[in-house]
Amino acid sequence: MTSNIAESINTANKDASELPVMRLLEYMTNLLQQWNNKNRKSAMETSTELGEKMYNSVRPATKQLYTVFEGAWTVLKNQQLKPGQYCFLYYKKDKLLRIYEFPVNPMLE
Repeated sequence: MTSNIAESINTANKDASELPVMRLLEYMTNLLQQWNNKNRKSAMETSTELGEKMYNSVRPATKQLYTVFEGAWTVLKNQQLKPGQYCFLYYKKDKLLRIYEFPVNPMLE
């Protein structure tokens, strides 16, 4: 699958483009469910934390928002606190897993 969703769908649909509309919709639904299921499994297996080098790199996201303040990271490390406790809720693993929690139509494994 490519990073462009439209290209991915077009590539996967070449054979299905000749199907009647209802069968094409069913095919597309199944295809998207398979991709969703694959991504969900991948998200569930994700448990890697970024290395210190990545935590310490500061890049402006916007003019008002910056990420990772090196001093704060050092304080957390010195106080033996877990940085994950200070991470914005939507960037935590459990929220990532919830994205793929409920498929539209359940698939057989």
